[in-house]
Amino acid sequence: QPLAAQSLADPRSLAQFLVDCDIRLIRVEYLQELKRRNLERRPEEAKVCIPRRQEAENFVTFDQKSALVTHSEVLAWAHRMSKKKGPKQRILAISHSWESKQHPDPWNFQLDFMIKEIEKVSEHVFGVFFDYTSLYQWERSPQEERSYRKAMDAVYIIYAHEASYTLCINELTPHVMRLDPKRCGDVMAYDKEDGMPGKVKRVKIEHLDMSKGETGYVNRGWCISELQWSGLRETNVVPEFEEMNHEGQRLWKHLAPLPHDLLRKKLSTQEVKFTWREDMEIVIKSQELAFSSKVKQSDTLHLEELDSEQLDFLGDAVHHYKKMKTLEICNSSIGQAEESVGEAEQSAGGVSQSKCNAMPALTLVSFIRRLNSNHSLRKVILQKCKIGDREVEVLLTEAIDLGNNTWQILNLHDNEIQNSGAVAFAKSISSGKCRLEELILSKNEIQDAGALELARAWKESVLRSKS
Repeated sequence: QPLAAQSLADPRSLAQFLVDCDIRLIRVEYLQELKRRNLERRPEEAKVCIPRRQEAENFVTFDQKSALVTHSEVLAWAHRMSKKKGPKQRILAISHSWESKQHPDPWNFQLDFMIKEIEKVSEHVFGVFFDYTSLYQWERSPQEERSYRKAMDAVYIIYAHEASYTLCINELTPHVMRLDPKRCGDVMAYDKEDGMPGKVKRVKIEHLDMSKGETGYVNRGWCISELQWSGLRETNVVPEFEEMNHEGQRLWKHLAPLPHDLLRKKLSTQEVKFTWREDMEIVIKSQELAFSSKVKQSDTLHLEELDSEQLDFLGDAVHHYKKMKTLEICNSSIGQAEESVGEAEQSAGGVSQSKCNAMPALTLVSFIRRLNSNHSLRKVILQKCKIGDREVEVLLTEAIDLGNNTWQILNLHDNEIQNSGAVAFAKSISSGKCRLEELILSKNEIQDAGALELARAWKESVLRSKS
């Protein structure tokens, strides 16, 4: 199958992509040994940095395993996962900044960061994707160039796949670490002097090209794209990885799926930087493939803690999901959608300026209309979304009471619905407009009177359907 049509859920598809493109994962044990070697080295010994792909192929662990996971091991892992044999493990995809053009991590800050976070969940990690070590780097042979180009054409697969998980290293090396003598010194990196053939050699940190190295993580084009690809997964809740870097994980775990034309708009701002500006078109093409593949395959979408900007993006994306049966949105302020923009404008002290500027003019009516435009939806779950009586009226008039509504189950557990909302549902049920087969209103603020109205209307509906 063409890469764009590959399954983003079956681990065997991810494994085949890695093998076909000759992408290699790093063993967790090897990363741990690199850190140990740096801790135990003598003052006169040079520090050990994470290696380039071409050199990493020749390295081994203390027990003589290859530093990089073999293709046969990847295929065996995928077979186990597809058969649900053994402990469930994922591929950990690292999203990080390049702090110099020659080497992404000259001070070993990212290496230490990775190991610290991975050790919290190491039993759940099969292998680690880190682009500098997993993909062939410059200067490449013709065969290595073909491998690299093939991988870059669909690198989104690694970040968007259900069998992977993304670890964000969303910080640059702190200034105090850059001054630490133990972290300074030479770095093994590819270097090409004028008129001389290039080679990997020891390069002083101060001689590295760091012209783009100070750009923050959230302003880097590739990092933004990796976050968007990660946000395409059907669920952002993976309990076994919840302990990892909370601040970094929030950057992608609370994103709605983003169509590629909206990503182009996001990447075109002056604040976003690419090491090579032509990379922007590569990224946008990848987002188009990633989004297209995901919406064609997904029948479920589970999203949490969406702000009003992300709710607006979701409203634009939802009609693309032609097979989606279940949409679950939790801990998101749908009930505050209309006020959120005005509140942000009035209270710069309570909302960061960047967030104020980013919030679109989302209205509740517009959002519900767009949800209703997806005619494959059968189950809608809106839990802990601050939905009250006003929002119930909008749900009824803009979706549930309409002849084209396809919802069978509506779960509004743990919201703020009171008697007026319950009575509105009761009237819709009694009139025959509401065709829901199941309505869940537990843990709201409905009193006895509202509950009785609902029960009476539902009983009449059941009797009417049997007659």
